[in-house]
Amino acid sequence: MRILSAIERSIRRATLASLHYFSSSEEVGTKRILPEQREKIERILLIRVDRIGDVLISTPVIRQLRNHFPTTRIDLLLGHKNWMVAPLIAEINRHYVLPKSFVKIVRTIRELRKNRYDVVINFHLNPSGSADLISRLAKGKYLVERREGEQVKVGEHIIVQTSRLLSSLGIETISPESEEEHRLNITLPPNVERKDESTEMVSVALNVSVAGAGRRWPEEHYVALTTLIREEGMLPTIVGAPGDRELMERIAIASSTQFIEPTNNFSTFVGVLTGFDILVTPDTSVVHLAAALRKPVIPLYASEKAGTEWRPWGTESEPIIELGGMELITPERVLEHIIRIMRVKREELRTTESKVEGDIQ
Repeated sequence: MRILSAIERSIRRATLASLHYFSSSEEVGTKRILPEQREKIERILLIRVDRIGDVLISTPVIRQLRNHFPTTRIDLLLGHKNWMVAPLIAEINRHYVLPKSFVKIVRTIRELRKNRYDVVINFHLNPSGSADLISRLAKGKYLVERREGEQVKVGEHIIVQTSRLLSSLGIETISPESEEEHRLNITLPPNVERKDESTEMVSVALNVSVAGAGRRWPEEHYVALTTLIREEGMLPTIVGAPGDRELMERIAIASSTQFIEPTNNFSTFVGVLTGFDILVTPDTSVVHLAAALRKPVIPLYASEKAGTEWRPWGTESEPIIELGGMELITPERVLEHIIRIMRVKREELRTTESKVEGDIQ
């Protein structure tokens, strides 16, 4: 099955490559588009066809772009793994999904061309066969993307790197010191409200699902952590994806902990997470979703890069990085981070309440 998938991907890339001659965009990289040219920009296409977490961390940059071009049409091309985020991004006018089949790919390319985009921005900072080629085939007047071989500061956050692409449009790059001003942002689904943080019982969501077996936290660690959390007077709950339902149920039974029935509906999952005070997760998509929901998060990492360039942005976090393997991250260590981060959160809440009372008086 893996061999067939690899062959299919190769054929798909070769097909896209065969269409390369259609491209006629002026590639500007981070070279500036002149002010008089920027004033004429009416249609912009953004390309982000990889994963859910990647489009979530792009939202501060999308908002930057919208603030700079308030009346411009801004469209977003997504992939089959992250299209479900589109309804939650208020700054875009329309979204497209890159199909898998050749016939549908050609149809999508034709539709994109009909829109006659002034600027196409490829948000992919690393080489991506699909994104790199589609960004050219869309045939915008200008193509903005990272130049091959461009130097990046070690450990620089991916949001800062992505924001730098907008410098060609005269937009200032987001600085590491402005996380609060440029946080991840999504529009909550209808009938979903943010949790009242003043409630006494602290609820902790433990996400068990992750992309990649090497990043999975051991089942027995989840069982042990739920016990430790309850001993501290907090309420643990198991969450995850439909493919991990059996795992969720095993952990729930072994630890006498509740689990929330998994769903394929992304908006529903977002609604579920809004009901918690803090999230613990080995999956980076959920890390960035927590940041977008303004939730404190404990990310569990087995990669130094994930813990620096892809760390939680604009929200309270206590990342745990263990290069020796996920199994070396102990439940006791995670609990320490939960307690520490909630202590800070409660202090911030008390400070805010005191300020409000003072203003009223």
